[in-house]
Amino acid sequence: MASKGGKKHEKRLVSSKIRKLSRKHKKWTIRSKPGPNTRKKSVPLGFVLRDLIGVTSNARETKLILTEGKVELNGKTEKDHRIPVGLFDLIYLKDLDVEYRMLFDQKGRLYAEESKKPEKDKTKLVKVVNKKVTRKAKIILITNDGRTIESKDSKIKVGTTLKISIPEQKILTHLKLEKGQNALIIGGKHSGETSKISEISEGTIRRPKLVSFEGKNGKFKTVVDNVFVVEGVKK
Repeated sequence: MASKGGKKHEKRLVSSKIRKLSRKHKKWTIRSKPGPNTRKKSVPLGFVLRDLIGVTSNARETKLILTEGKVELNGKTEKDHRIPVGLFDLIYLKDLDVEYRMLFDQKGRLYAEESKKPEKDKTKLVKVVNKKVTRKAKIILITNDGRTIESKDSKIKVGTTLKISIPEQKILTHLKLEKGQNALIIGGKHSGETSKISEISEGTIRRPKLVSFEGKNGKFKTVVDNVFVVEGVKK
């Protein structure tokens, strides 16, 4: 029977392929709790600290440094080892004064890249996945990591990438989803690859919008949900 709050562990053999781990070394791994990032596109904070960064060697040590408030996630102290951590999330270890950014490797797995120097003004890239206008004509942008950001810019569309300050989540700049932009593929066969957008085909009620790419590995297409713009057009 599952404990209160759901299962806290899952078998390594059936865990998401986004996890970079040895599936036969041990039987169990930490299970993410419901949160801002989906399980298929995130890993638990405890898994990052123990298995990816190696700052702790077991679950007890991991829970201890979190309980003592020694870890920040996106600019805020985080104490839950099961909170899901996703693409571009920022992890800061206070005692070591070391910062890590979550990125994809060439196999589409999340890994923690150490920053050469911790950011003084912390920032993060997020993707707009939904947009709403309230009765008072306020524009609300909903991002891939569960944020709701108010904006006065009516030109920001779904699919746009925002560079925001954290934890304040002030919009610093934005990158449009358009031809010529460089984008990271975050799902499908080409997950983890970065390539240039060559064409965007509008979808229909039954068919999703498709984005075409030209890269080192030739031409390919993917649905717009798998596309995350990471660099603007140089003019």
